[in-house]
Amino acid sequence: MQTTKQGIFTLLLCTVIFSCKDTGSSFLNQALQLSDSNRPQLEQVLAHYKEHSDDSLKLRAAEFLISNMSAHFSYSGDEMEAYYDTSDSISALHADKSAEEIRCAFNTIKKTDNPKIIHDLHSIPADYLIYSIDRAFDAWQTSRYAQHLTFDDFCEYLLPYKVCELQTIDNWRDYLLSPEYGDLSDMQYCYEINNSAFAACDLISLALKEQQPTADSETSTPKIRRISSLLKTLKHKDCDDIAVEAAAVMRAKGIPAAIDFTPVWADSHTGHVWVSVKDNGGKTCVFDGYASPRHLKTTSKVFRNTYTINLELLNMNNNGIKIPPRINSICVKDVTDEYFDTEDLDIKITKTGAKYIYLATFNDQDWEPVMWGKVSGNKAHFNKMGRGVVYLPVAAENNGLKPVANPFILNLRGEIEEIMPQKQGESAPAKRQTLKLYRKHPPHPVFYSIAKLTAGDLFEASNKPDFSDATVIHKVNKFATESDVINVNPDHKFRYWRYQASNTEWGGIAEMIFYQNGQNITQQGKIIGAKHDNYNDGTGKENITDNDGSTFWAASPPDNRWAGFDFGHPVRIDKILYIPRSDGNGIIPGDEYELRYWDCSGWQTVGKKIADDIFVEYDNCPAGSLFLLHNCTRGTEERIFTYHNGKQHWW
Repeated sequence: MQTTKQGIFTLLLCTVIFSCKDTGSSFLNQALQLSDSNRPQLEQVLAHYKEHSDDSLKLRAAEFLISNMSAHFSYSGDEMEAYYDTSDSISALHADKSAEEIRCAFNTIKKTDNPKIIHDLHSIPADYLIYSIDRAFDAWQTSRYAQHLTFDDFCEYLLPYKVCELQTIDNWRDYLLSPEYGDLSDMQYCYEINNSAFAACDLISLALKEQQPTADSETSTPKIRRISSLLKTLKHKDCDDIAVEAAAVMRAKGIPAAIDFTPVWADSHTGHVWVSVKDNGGKTCVFDGYASPRHLKTTSKVFRNTYTINLELLNMNNNGIKIPPRINSICVKDVTDEYFDTEDLDIKITKTGAKYIYLATFNDQDWEPVMWGKVSGNKAHFNKMGRGVVYLPVAAENNGLKPVANPFILNLRGEIEEIMPQKQGESAPAKRQTLKLYRKHPPHPVFYSIAKLTAGDLFEASNKPDFSDATVIHKVNKFATESDVINVNPDHKFRYWRYQASNTEWGGIAEMIFYQNGQNITQQGKIIGAKHDNYNDGTGKENITDNDGSTFWAASPPDNRWAGFDFGHPVRIDKILYIPRSDGNGIIPGDEYELRYWDCSGWQTVGKKIADDIFVEYDNCPAGSLFLLHNCTRGTEERIFTYHNGKQHWW
């Protein structure tokens, strides 16, 4: 996710209002005016390259950097350097320690809540900028992986003296050339890949992955932005940290790398940051941190962090027009069409005095703007919108967001499908339907791999504590991604009942509920399990009756493979309800749920119900609506959905 604080760039930029019609020389002159006492340093850089006629491209590069420098900032002062030095020392001293010891050590570091931030225009010395420009040109002209770059490409992918905002100004281009961050020398022996930027990035990703520690602790506060320290730290790194260090290594080695991000996934509340590489054919390739290249799931928007100031965002910022909250810089470029098929949209809206409105997606709690569009008459225009997404057009007002049109699906063919309750006629009531709902949020992808481990697991019953005479009550024959009900033959009574994990890998179960004559008798039993249930990490067998679908008992073959109940005497069970290990977003018996639907004035309620099964059912719901199922008892994750042919379709 993006982490640079909103608004840190505004102080200088609001001092001078740049016009979108300004020429490059005008930008340069205004930047020099803003540089105050550092102006002689910047003019020295320009003079240095003017003295040599063969450095005309370097002069243009220097002008480019200075012209856009007003939007860039760095940490400053001894306090941050001391913070980084302490981080380095702890990483060196605790490299062989446990994750808990590392966590405790890092928690002793004095946190710097408000580190000093200085404008690059006021602080970049001439010798450093000349050094950085010369090193960047060396990389461009000698690297086998950058020969396809135009000068404009070079200015974004290799030239900038920093990879991210707040980065320490040091000789990162030199120390990152070390083979420990990826030895590319052997590539010269293979003709097919010796010039491949893609293959070089793959090798670097593997090298970074191999040297990364596995310790997990809280993310640094403030974030580590000295590249050498970021590479060394044993602390947990988020996707932003990983992208920064990977992009820095790639650029130092002459590989055209950028940092791209989606502010918020179209089907989630989180965003993501990764490295993109412009390969030799001009194609954008994704390198997700230390992982191999991969495809991205569908999202509404992808932006690229740039060094260049985005003039439209600058103009919006200077005129008090709000920028979507997770776009924390005016140095970004919309690159959605480099990843997906997109559509330019003209959306008809209700009357508003706003010059710009926004398309919002649902972030598990509320609508969040992801893109701005300029209003003209009764329409607003939006560029390069991702497909397969539900959008809500909204205007930003003092008291929050105001819908200015119905939500709509931009389907995978690029067609707009408006979502609104279906009418039988102008004066007739809305069509109605019955909804049978099993979840409030789709399963997270990680649980599909966990669910695979449950195929073949057994529910068994016995009248002997060692289950030597066990009767198989039920065999799980499918991936257990959803809760299920087992109807039991009531003709037999058993004292001991258990869930037996059959897979040799790590599995488990979240909840088991036993019914006798329709009554829940689970609490009448005593929890039992394998002797080696020695977990102290919150995954013990007591979790199978805590009425919390997000906690679970973890099977750990070969010794800890079962958990169950001793009812003290043989009992007749007619039904077992079980919840597999999951995210807690399935229907949990006993929890209260409220079904909502969207109409032109916002969310409306269908009603509340307390669940008594693995589903909740609502009658008399307006057909064709956008729905949201809210758990009134617990949890935060909730996704919007439509309902067709008896199934929830998540958005």
